[in-house]
Amino acid sequence: THLPGDIEQRADGSLLIGIADMSIYDELTPALAAPALTAATADSVWVVDANLPLETLAFIVGEANAAGRGIAALSVSPAKARRLAPLIDHITVLFANRREAAAILDREWTGKGPPAAELASALVLAGVGGAVVTDSSDPLSVATGSDVRSLVPFRAAVQSVNGAGDAFAAGTLYG
Repeated sequence: THLPGDIEQRADGSLLIGIADMSIYDELTPALAAPALTAATADSVWVVDANLPLETLAFIVGEANAAGRGIAALSVSPAKARRLAPLIDHITVLFANRREAAAILDREWTGKGPPAAELASALVLAGVGGAVVTDSSDPLSVATGSDVRSLVPFRAAVQSVNGAGDAFAAGTLYG
């Protein structure tokens, strides 16, 4: 199926290929991000995603920590998720799928890869405050401290996975 924006998907809704010009993120420097940070309310949780350059991610995370605000991080893709690794002990909650979580932990992905619960637990042991690791239609795992829980997602007729992780993180944070 062909969708607008040069996104191709399989019959089951999973992404086959997506094309986007992400170079605009390279222009988002710490100096450009700073005014938005001062406008945030005192009770806000700041959300970042791994599309940002590492320098900008580090700046935003540092500012949030200095202000006593929580940071929610979205890993975006296995390649970009690695940008979050050096900041892991400053992230309040991390949202990742299994491949992204393995990349952050610098684990080689072979075969089916490690289970979501193992990856969520390992992320917490590595320093993140809490981890949510998704696994497509299989149970997702949530880890905080030594507590790891697996939750079965609702059944759905997937039309497209494009934006699913962002929507899931937004709904979870809002809830």
